[in-house]
Amino acid sequence: MISRDDWIMTTPDRPTVKGRRGEVWHANLDPAKSGGHEQAESRPVVVVQIDDLEPLSTVVIIPLTRNLDRASSLSGVRVAATEAGLPHDSVALCEQVTTIDRRRLAYRYGEISRPKMREIENALQWILGLPLIFGDPTS
Repeated sequence: MISRDDWIMTTPDRPTVKGRRGEVWHANLDPAKSGGHEQAESRPVVVVQIDDLEPLSTVVIIPLTRNLDRASSLSGVRVAATEAGLPHDSVALCEQVTTIDRRRLAYRYGEISRPKMREIENALQWILGLPLIFGDPTS
């Protein structure tokens, strides 16, 4: 039996899809080995793609790191371990937003709270030079 923790619910008009907006998954990012500064290896990621794009085989994600010093940058958003069922406190590296194949999502940790997701959205908007459309991330 498929549980909500591993997959989203299936309905007759919607196929089973991994990776909904705001969910935190463990993903294999190994193909990102270019010798540069991209995050690689197997690590938690947060899905930032809108759910309307579920039919795509790819998903837009932000990698997480255990390096809490990265939270001091404008593009880093600290995520507490209790926030989404993570094994440790982490930082969302919003400047490293990328697209991966959904098949690289291995297992689901949990879901980011709406206020924390707004912090991530605001960091993404800043990085991409988009006007801020959300107010206080705690509201």
